[in-house]
Amino acid sequence: MREALLSVGATLIAAIVIMILHELPKSIIYCVRSRAEWKAQPDYKQRIKRTVRDIFKFWKYIDPIGVLLCVTTYSGFSKPYMYRMKDRKTNKIAGYAGFVILILIAAVSMLILKTNFIAVNIKEVTAINDVRTILVPFYFVYFMAFVSINMIFINMIPISTFDMGLLIAGYSPSKYFSIIKNDHNIKLILLFTVLLGIVSAISSLIMDTVLAIL
Repeated sequence: MREALLSVGATLIAAIVIMILHELPKSIIYCVRSRAEWKAQPDYKQRIKRTVRDIFKFWKYIDPIGVLLCVTTYSGFSKPYMYRMKDRKTNKIAGYAGFVILILIAAVSMLILKTNFIAVNIKEVTAINDVRTILVPFYFVYFMAFVSINMIFINMIPISTFDMGLLIAGYSPSKYFSIIKNDHNIKLILLFTVLLGIVSAISSLIMDTVLAIL
């Protein structure tokens, strides 16, 4: 029971950290790339200050439903900063950045696990201080890897606010408007694949394979 609670807690923290790390760079890209456009507006300096202040409010990137899905299925999603990018190149950069960040999180986490920097033998963990100092870091790093891999697949689904949606907006605005029209149906497909455990099963296979190769 204690281990189960620690596992849930570690998953929760890992999901929140991944959501922030995933969305913050995209928000910074939006802010930097939009400066030239904003310079033509009379409230340029105020808008820059307001946007910078807003994008560093980390709690805005935490999606409650996404967190719940991460804890229950390990397959969740973050809440993007509600920017409106008119420049196609900015959409492309942000979309690719989102995928790169998730891949880096997964890669670094798996390397930590593989190098046994955080290793644990659950049968030997008995004292409460051992559980807190050994088992919690192990679970945290493990779920950082697992949840981030799941999020990579989640963001491949063409939903308007996801990374794939940004890439579609960058390459084909007409197709982007098409996925906006079908946004409800696409989200149902997303929920269906997550609840059936399809995403987690694929991610688990990939993670086990990569760890075996490393």
